Amino acid sequence: MRYVYVLRSVKSKTLYVGSTDNVARRIREHNEGFSKFTRRHVPWQCVYLEGYAAPEDAYERESQLKRFQNSFTQLKRRLRHTLGGG
Repeated sequence: MRYVYVLRSVKSKTLYVGSTDNVARRIREHNEGFSKFTRRHVPWQCVYLEGYAAPEDAYERESQLKRFQNSFTQLKRRLRHTLGGG
């Protein structure tokens, strides 16, 4: 399985989208500062997760969320209570 995840910084409320085959390991890496972008916003918590049997589908979805603002905006709308937007 390959997973697409959305993390939210507890400190800055910044959102980050990524994909991995090991969610727990990847979140730990983000929180330990292994990623250049995310190290400035530690600590992170996972607020959304999608699973895909085919890695290609996960890569496509991650790309869609990162490149197409409308897709990410729709996802944030679906998560409005989780993200604290009422």
